Amino acid sequence: MASQAAPGQRLQVGVALPNLGFGMDPSRPDLHRELVLAVAEQAEALGFDSVWVGDHLALPKHPQRPYPYSQDPNFIPSDSPLLDPIATIAVVAGRTRRVKLGFGVLVAPYRHPLVAAKLLSTIDVLSEGRLILGVGVGWMPEEFAATQADFDRRGAVTDEWVRFVREAWSADYPEFQGEFYRISGMSVLPKPVQSRVPIWIGGNTNAALRRAVALGDGWDALHALPDALAPRLDELWRLYDLAGRRREEMTVCVRGGPLSLKERPDTDPGRQPLSGTPDQVTETLRAYRDLGVGHVVIGTDRRDRRGALGSMERFAREIMPAIR
Repeated sequence: MASQAAPGQRLQVGVALPNLGFGMDPSRPDLHRELVLAVAEQAEALGFDSVWVGDHLALPKHPQRPYPYSQDPNFIPSDSPLLDPIATIAVVAGRTRRVKLGFGVLVAPYRHPLVAAKLLSTIDVLSEGRLILGVGVGWMPEEFAATQADFDRRGAVTDEWVRFVREAWSADYPEFQGEFYRISGMSVLPKPVQSRVPIWIGGNTNAALRRAVALGDGWDALHALPDALAPRLDELWRLYDLAGRRREEMTVCVRGGPLSLKERPDTDPGRQPLSGTPDQVTETLRAYRDLGVGHVVIGTDRRDRRGALGSMERFAREIMPAIR
């Protein structure tokens, strides 16, 4: 089993906002808006630590490849309504006062880093320092083609993007001369409220682990049960030690998928991490905590307001006290 990053740490729990309305009725934007805001406000009221948005710009009618973290080829219907993640978080920032505001994840190559740095620092300033920036390389070729981004070099572009944003947020007059992005002799103000905005690198590949060690303050893993996560954490900490970094600098976040509380244990070997009885989900979350995971993000029902809010209430009542 992987050794802990920070023994005894408090496990924080966030909620994924349904800004990507998979399965929602595209003709009812009012219901989509109401659900996003209701989940955000409920998360704050119930004592959750953070809220999170995902990132897609457009969806192909006939995708070249399936979503890499689901076995369902129709997991992302092309008629799904998509609320922009940056705009959504900006609105949610004004409707909340305490919860952290996370991107899980922003696809770096889709947006120029100067534009992104300006938008994100504005959100951090206006929310009084609540931003967590999750960054990923993306996976959908059609979106890259639509944005004229380079799919084959998305890893190198993302590395440079993160370095550019860091420079823009830290230097009075940032100097950056890269292969893809450049800036010189210009101020980029205002700076974020946080002295160092946390950047968490998303993805389960070896390249994502290396990027997290080289550039990140956290690693954002997707849909992995504790037994499957443990060897990936072993590799993460091996790379961390080789790089001479302190493990306390790294937050490990697990995006656990939809919360599905049942009356009987979920015995499906392919089950999602947060599927099962309250005791079963509690056991999974404690196992994450014992591995050194610092943050878990739960999903809610994207189509039913009552079901989404009800599951959050039950989680807060029956599970949250047992994992803190």
